[in-house]
Amino acid sequence: MSDPQNCGTYRYCVKVPKTVSKDGEIYLCADEVRLQPDGSILFLGYRWDTDVHPWVKTVEELRVNLALAPKSWTAVYAASCLEGSAVAVESWAGEVVR
Repeated sequence: MSDPQNCGTYRYCVKVPKTVSKDGEIYLCADEVRLQPDGSILFLGYRWDTDVHPWVKTVEELRVNLALAPKSWTAVYAASCLEGSAVAVESWAGEVVR
């Protein structure tokens, strides 16, 4: 299993059809999210070199954590680490019922 710090700094939720995920959601960590011209979406994470010093992180490279094809996702939001709700949304009726 990889070091969790290599997954990404931010937590996201991707809304997907239930043919992609049973509950219609995928939660993941990434450092960057890129929407591609064809409608696909990439979640990217930096890999850190901690061999220099354990407390100093130097970026080595950016890698794909998750890629979703066009029409296989409907929404993306920054998700709370506590309960998964959208952190930058004041209200979203009916969303994230836990």
